[in-house]
Amino acid sequence: MTLLTINITDGYSRNFTFIYRNYLQHMLDTIDNEVKPCENFFEHACGNFGKGTQTLDNFEDFEELSQLIEYEEIPPFLYNRQDRFKFFVNNRHEFRTKNGIILNDLYDLCKTAENLNQRHLWYRLLNEIPFLASDRGWLMKWPFLRFQWLEFRSELNLDWILLAAEFAAHGFNSFLEVFFVENTVFVGPNENINCPNLEEITNDLKPLLYRERHIQIAYIIANELRTFCRQLNGEISSSMEIGTIETDTELFKQQILDKYFQRYFLSMNFSDINLENSRKVTIRLRRLNEIFIILQATDDRIIYNFILWHMMRQLHITDCFNLIENFEDLLIAEYWNWHIFEPQINRDVALAMYLFHTTRFQKYRRKILLSNQWDRFLSTKLERKDFNIERSIKYYARDYLNPDNISTIYESFDTRTFTFYSLLLRIKCLHMRSSFFKPYMDAEDVNNSHYFLKEFLHFSILILYRPLIHYYATMAYDMWLQSSLLYQTDTFYIVYDCLQRQRALQLYANENDEKLYEIVFEEQVKDIYKFYASFIAILDDYRFWLEGENFSITEDFILEYFKLDSSRIMFYAVAQQYCNRNDHLFNRIINRSFMNMPEFHEAFNCSDDAAMNPQFKCMTNISPYQ
Repeated sequence: MTLLTINITDGYSRNFTFIYRNYLQHMLDTIDNEVKPCENFFEHACGNFGKGTQTLDNFEDFEELSQLIEYEEIPPFLYNRQDRFKFFVNNRHEFRTKNGIILNDLYDLCKTAENLNQRHLWYRLLNEIPFLASDRGWLMKWPFLRFQWLEFRSELNLDWILLAAEFAAHGFNSFLEVFFVENTVFVGPNENINCPNLEEITNDLKPLLYRERHIQIAYIIANELRTFCRQLNGEISSSMEIGTIETDTELFKQQILDKYFQRYFLSMNFSDINLENSRKVTIRLRRLNEIFIILQATDDRIIYNFILWHMMRQLHITDCFNLIENFEDLLIAEYWNWHIFEPQINRDVALAMYLFHTTRFQKYRRKILLSNQWDRFLSTKLERKDFNIERSIKYYARDYLNPDNISTIYESFDTRTFTFYSLLLRIKCLHMRSSFFKPYMDAEDVNNSHYFLKEFLHFSILILYRPLIHYYATMAYDMWLQSSLLYQTDTFYIVYDCLQRQRALQLYANENDEKLYEIVFEEQVKDIYKFYASFIAILDDYRFWLEGENFSITEDFILEYFKLDSSRIMFYAVAQQYCNRNDHLFNRIINRSFMNMPEFHEAFNCSDDAAMNPQFKCMTNISPYQ
């Protein structure tokens, strides 16, 4: 079995067809033919999950295929992210680019700091962060009460402005948010400050108190920090304090900004020419002014305490892969160089597979398919060279993922000389600095090459690491989760009433269907409706793709080889995403959704008296274009 429309070398063609054949075989092995699809589809589709066998046919590079059924502890809906995490962990030591090696070392160092308690975390921060280590002896006595602040301030330059600027220059903002887009500096208020409850803040501070310090200190300072934090978030008013301010707020604001940005740009290592030629844009000015009024009304000691506490919470890492995802563009650059994929699959083959499994027009089509603009739209798109996904991905990679350009940014790195927090702050600083010289890219913009590149690389990992799943199904949960139709109409009440009446009528006709037609409650109805609406949209996309894409003939050719067809493959693919994942929940959602779909009855030739083909049906009037 070969792919007729993909021009590739014989060796990689064999690898490709091996992958495709094996995950379709997994699909068939999972099916329990003893259970008829029209009687209980979820049990039919998932009945042999974990029992099927796999023949590797001398393809030793795919040892992980034999370990596919080892995900019982994975929470539902983490499939794709969990696969990316495991792929990264298993392959990171094979990274070859400079940025890939840095991410590998950062992850290794992070594991030594993961889940540190507050006391040990604070000690490590003081030892590893250079601008804190210089005052380590004094900061060991933090958090500061008023008398300590007055004592230390006479001997140290405890300036909260410089401290906030230093942290911000290394990627951790306090009051201001500063970001760059190609020679432009945007400045605005930081609106991502999380204010935990008083107990959490107190628990953060308690472990830092020496034995001779009374526990009450933690309660006093925690109350100050929470009050100040809520003022910054606009949760409570500070009008009493503000009413006592006599100095000019604009003068105070300018003095703060001058000192802040002098230290900030110095730490970012910008040249005078960089700054002179750049645009400075202030955003959300009204909110920014409110924050400066609050700062002016607050004691310097409280602000200094707040910055240290806020940074400590931000630097408390509990999931190292979450940290790596913050540098996803560096990870994508490493993956695009294809070093770790080479033993399994050629890049051109993977790209052909991605195009083979992607309905390129789906997001556009939903908006204008029913309008008279469709023909003109489609014709215009096909004439545009940049609509060629393969070409646009390669152009983007050539211009923005050039390993030489990226390595230049990090060429001074020798990760062996860094501890975890010093490396983290340094890489975040350089990561921010590099954005000053690049145009902005919206990773979620479907008109953007970066969007397709990210989807392609995630697909490549999925196709190698979890070949059990047919790729069409992988976008299903995103669409399900994002579906807002239910909250925009009165459909909920209609569907809820319909499903309840359907149960009563079916049980009256056949009492043996009680398990299949169990009672559904309000939250369960929401889940069923969302799943139904998203599946109909996906199924429609798939049919549209079959009708219009050049690769569709190959799809039917492969499926016929496995005695499958394109009308049934989607039902199996989506159901098998959820096999052995909260079976009781998904049995209900999938069966109650599919039994109400005429498309399901047509695909599986369900008889009029089949349990999955009730005479009274719900939701058949739902359109994905609402």
